[in-house]
Amino acid sequence: MENINMPRIKIGISLFTDKEATKMMEEITRLLEISPTSCNLKGEPRLNAKNAYHTCSTWSYTTDYVYSFHLEDVVNMFLNIFEDKVNSINFLKEKYQMDAFIDVCIVFADEEIPSMLLDRSFINFANKIDASIDIDCYKK
Repeated sequence: MENINMPRIKIGISLFTDKEATKMMEEITRLLEISPTSCNLKGEPRLNAKNAYHTCSTWSYTTDYVYSFHLEDVVNMFLNIFEDKVNSINFLKEKYQMDAFIDVCIVFADEEIPSMLLDRSFINFANKIDASIDIDCYKK
């Protein structure tokens, strides 16, 4: 059920490195069997920024926003996509000297804040790929 007064949550993963290879982005997409929501190559101009360039190459996938009072609902959707890709992610991280970053974004209206449980399966996944986790909360 979508209600504009409900919190909306999205979660994403980024693999980044200081390498500049386009073929690297193609290999990540092929091995993970997932189309990224964005890719940036080191040295490319940043959108909407004058004289600013990307300082690293990044392959990113982000879910759409989901209206939910439970962060774990969105985390479970994310894990359904990525949990079986740990070996591929770690292979790519080693091959291209990459780091992994998981970003959670929560937008809430009024005082409707979702529960923010990160269960063991998510923590284990993040640990297996040695990912940093960033949780951003915004009030609409």
